Amino acid sequence: MAVAEDLGRYYRIPADVRSLDYGLYYDEGNNNLPEEEYNSKNTMRLDIIQAKDVLMQLQEIRTALEDFKR
Repeated sequence: MAVAEDLGRYYRIPADVRSLDYGLYYDEGNNNLPEEEYNSKNTMRLDIIQAKDVLMQLQEIRTALEDFKR
């Protein structure tokens, strides 16, 4: 939506014309990457209460809940 154009009855999303030269990322990119890739098995999983606590730190969530209570 950041680049969409409002044309009245519909939105036009321009074609992605970025370069597909991935060498910029693989050859010249950051070589200090961790050896183990990030995935759901090697990270801390949140339970419902922990996820709620994280979401409640966001001002947007707190504002939306206050508006909902009114």
